[in-house]
Amino acid sequence: MMQKKAQAAIEFLTTYGWAILVVALVLLALNWMNFFNPGRVIQNYCAFPINTFGCDNIKLTSTTLLGMYPLSVTVDLTNNLGRKIYLCSLYCDPRPADPTTGVPPGYGPTPTCYDPASIPAYLTYEPGEKKPQGIICANELGELKPLPVGTKYTAKIYVFYSYDGEVGTQKARLFVGDLMATAEPG
Repeated sequence: MMQKKAQAAIEFLTTYGWAILVVALVLLALNWMNFFNPGRVIQNYCAFPINTFGCDNIKLTSTTLLGMYPLSVTVDLTNNLGRKIYLCSLYCDPRPADPTTGVPPGYGPTPTCYDPASIPAYLTYEPGEKKPQGIICANELGELKPLPVGTKYTAKIYVFYSYDGEVGTQKARLFVGDLMATAEPG
């Protein structure tokens, strides 16, 4: 009688042992195929606070050519503020912002938008208007250098703007958005 119980226990453990081994091998195979990498699932992403700016069609370009800005992102920005605005400055940077200025180190004081007549049309947005914008990006060291193609890039987008009537009279306003994109060839 004792042998039958031991035999049943060993059969039980062997059966479950094989099942656990199969599950472990499946998990190992999925990991080997990079299935658990969140970057594989998350596509290019850009977001600003609600009712500020819309952000679509993200493309991060990384080039090693002799171009002046080897890392830049192109996005379609939409003015959701409900008023005419002028963009004064745009850039993206992965480094944390300085708590006193609200921007990463090395960017200086908040810019002032100049005379509206001198602001190009592509930087002027009517309410609800959508336009493509090229934004210069820095790497994690704050340098304007390219990234290897296929690299995931996570940064903040800094948009300095002024409302119609404020241009040239005061410092620009600031909105900060989130960006996640994969570097593509230029």
